[in-house]
Amino acid sequence: MLIAQITDTHVTTPEVAVETGVDAIGALRRCVEHLSSLSPRPDLLLVTGDLVDRGDLDSYRLFQKALAPLGLPMLAIPGNHDSREVMRDAFVGHAGIGTDGPFLNIAGETGGLRLIGLDTTIPGRIEGVLCEDRLAWLDARLSEAPQQPALVFMHHPPFETGLTRMDGWRCGNPEGLAPILARHRQVVHLLCGHVHRAVDTTFAGIPASIGPSPSHAVGFNLEPGAELVVGIEPPMIRLLYWTGSRLISHLSPIDGVQRRVG
Repeated sequence: MLIAQITDTHVTTPEVAVETGVDAIGALRRCVEHLSSLSPRPDLLLVTGDLVDRGDLDSYRLFQKALAPLGLPMLAIPGNHDSREVMRDAFVGHAGIGTDGPFLNIAGETGGLRLIGLDTTIPGRIEGVLCEDRLAWLDARLSEAPQQPALVFMHHPPFETGLTRMDGWRCGNPEGLAPILARHRQVVHLLCGHVHRAVDTTFAGIPASIGPSPSHAVGFNLEPGAELVVGIEPPMIRLLYWTGSRLISHLSPIDGVQRRVG
């Protein structure tokens, strides 16, 4: 089974795109074309937040229209640029968007793998948090199937990346999350967004990663206190291949050119 992570697409209306100078919807369309060209094609999309840039209904409609050609099932959680209320309205009736309770948490299953998404957003804030209610929800979902492999996904990473400014906007209360993941040994991976770069590490003893944005990237600078720089880099997407017993992560260039050798 092949899972594609889409994150930090920051879709805007054409008027806002002119204002920001970022063609986010064009980048998402090229991402969709790339996913359609893969063999095999992905079985599922995991969207790890910041679907749109300004939380408006028109941008969510553009996001949905851009993904429609794929015709794939999707699970999505919000990021700090999303609006819970508008997102609920935009995806009303969509099984891949959480609707119960105050948070847009979501749980699903495919190919023998449990998929559990956490809403880490704080309205009006850039950074995220996992409060006791959200952690209790995660603990309950993992307790439902302790023998079934699970992938947990969220927008804000709970770990440092070395990128000072982004680390200041990561997920709060990692000390509450870590013991839950460590206790539930069926968790095979923690998948995040928010940072606009591909990052791989471990958290609570399990593999953890951040997916790159297909639109724009946060500049790589590990100097303490470095200024935040955003620019355009060769876009990539993270692909997760589930063998039935192991999760393998790949990065796939969106604008790459392949040719047969030999």
